[in-house]
Formats: sequence, C-alpha cells, structure tokens
Amino acid sequence: MSVDIKLLESLELFGDLGSEPLARFADCMNRVKVTEGEKLTQMGNFAGAFFVILKGNFMVYFQNDRALTLHEQGEVMGWSTLMTPFQYVGTALALSEGDVLRLEGSDFLDIIRQDAGVGDKIMKKLNQTISKRTALLRMP
Repeated sequence: MSVDIKLLESLELFGDLGSEPLARFADCMNRVKVTEGEKLTQMGNFAGAFFVILKGNFMVYFQNDRALTLHEQGEVMGWSTLMTPFQYVGTALALSEGDVLRLEGSDFLDIIRQDAGVGDKIMKKLNQTISKRTALLRMP
C-alpha cells in the first residue's frame, strides 16, 4: 500500500525531491501503527528498515548508556540501513502508541542509487541528522 505523496512532501527529508522520486518512495513505504513498548530496531541486528516518525514518542538507546527521545513528525530512525556494515547502532523503542512510515533498506538503497541527485539530497539531510545526534550523544 503506497503512502500519500502529499504526506512525503510535508516531511523535511523528502520535501524537495520532485514528483518522480517522491512517487518511487511513496510506492515502497508503508504507514505502520506501533504500540507502546514495541521495538522498531535492535542494536547489533541487521538494519533492514528505515522509519520516519509521523506521531508518537520514541527512545533510541545506544551501547554507551546514552539515549535520545524523538517525537517530532519527520524525525528518522534506522539510518543504518544505508551504511555499512548495515547493523543498527541503537535500539528504537516506542514510548507511546504512534504511527511511522516504514521503508525497507533495500528499497531505499535502490531508489537513491537510481538517481544520484536524489541520493545526494537525501544523504546530505541524513548526515545533518547524524551529526546532531552524534554531538548530543558525546555530551557529558
């Protein structure tokens, strides 16, 4: 079941990609309801899916006893699906009921490999997210 392109256009990660790439992403994504306590990713496991928060509260915790909470529409979890060794570096846990967009990592990679411009835009935005989170996790 594809996701509404208008929804993707409203999200920072996808907003400026254009109609053709958005349609490809929309066709591959599923809107998923999550329940409180549900794990979306497990640290060390194969990174098979990427998630975009639509609503709800989530915690991602890491090996160094650090954690962060995410609750804004458009925030992402599971970016390890795009980077070797394709293992989740954190465990994402739903702290409340919520909705996410789920995109299989293989589909994500296929889309960004098909269009270097799209891949560049997505990776630049994800690198900004990764840099911010890494800085937060290093703070004493």
